[in-house]
Amino acid sequence: MTFQKFYLAFLLIFFVGLGAYFIFHSGYYTIAFVNGTVITARSLHEMYVSAFHYYGTLLKNNNGDLENIREDFKQGLQLQVLNQLIERILVSRGVKNAVGKDLQELVDAKLAIPKLQEANFQEAVKTMYGLDAADFKETILIPQAYREILEGRLTLENKNLDGWLTEARKLAKVTILMGGFTWQGGELTARD
Repeated sequence: MTFQKFYLAFLLIFFVGLGAYFIFHSGYYTIAFVNGTVITARSLHEMYVSAFHYYGTLLKNNNGDLENIREDFKQGLQLQVLNQLIERILVSRGVKNAVGKDLQELVDAKLAIPKLQEANFQEAVKTMYGLDAADFKETILIPQAYREILEGRLTLENKNLDGWLTEARKLAKVTILMGGFTWQGGELTARD
């Protein structure tokens, strides 16, 4: 009977270790919480790669050298991407509260652009951002539509988006689990 318990314990440890390896290797671990919403390392990495690709394309088109990008630029870009992910969560919650069940209709109306289906547009997106059309829509267009819809609602109330975001950032409960960054008073900063 003890051999069976040992064998069962060994298998349990093996599969827990294998599961932990898969989670960390795939980037499905949490790096931040924003009002209870999780930001994963994978989402940060995907946005960072897209932003780096965008800046790399701009640099290449202006005869710059991609190899000489300094580490402080990379850390600053990572800070901006994480900041943008936090802001997207705040805007997403805000627009859902402001609009309610009509949100999907409004987003669909904003994204009903014939250019999205054109091959030239899709090729340009791939070149500039390194994303296919579906990922571009999910990563760039839908969050931008949320932002524009929320800005429209706030304008109707004689408020502006920047003021709303400043207040939402101050009230947000943000926990950063990733080393190198800290959240204080509604601001994300890099640790020295």
